[in-house]
Amino acid sequence: MIRISILALFWLLPAVALAQQDGLSQARALLESMREVVTEVEGLAEQTREDAVKQTCIVGAHREMSEVIASVEKAVEEAAGQGSDAQSRALQTAQAGLTTVQQLRDEMYDCIGPEEAGATARTYDPVRSARERRGEDASLPALRPPAASATR
Repeated sequence: MIRISILALFWLLPAVALAQQDGLSQARALLESMREVVTEVEGLAEQTREDAVKQTCIVGAHREMSEVIASVEKAVEEAAGQGSDAQSRALQTAQAGLTTVQQLRDEMYDCIGPEEAGATARTYDPVRSARERRGEDASLPALRPPAASATR
C-alpha cells in the first residue's frame, strides 16, 4: 500500500510542477504585455519630442510603469524557486501590475489628448451644443453679440 502511494506521488509531482510552471509562465506573459505597453509609450515619447507638456505626461507615466514592471519582475524571480503559494502570489502581482500599467497608459492618453492617441480631434462649440440640447436648429446662425473691436 505504501508503494502505491509513493508511485502515485511520483505521478503527481510532474503535474504539480507543470501547474506551478503554468502560473509562472502566465506571469511572464503578463510581464511581456506590460513591456509592450512601455514600448508603445516610448514610441509616443519619440513622436511628441517637441511638446513639453505631452512629454511631462509621458515621462511620468513611463517612470511609474517601469517601477511597476520592476516590482513584478522581482516577485516572479523570487517565486521561481518557491512553492505554489508564492507562485500564485506572483501571478496575482503580475495581474495587478498589468491592470496598473494599462490604467497608467489610459491616463497618459487622456493627458496628451485624443490626436496623439489616434482619435480625431473634436471641436467643442458651447453655443452650438447648447442649441442642440434645446432642440433648436443648429444650422441657423446663432444670435451672438458682435466681436469686440481691436481698435477701441
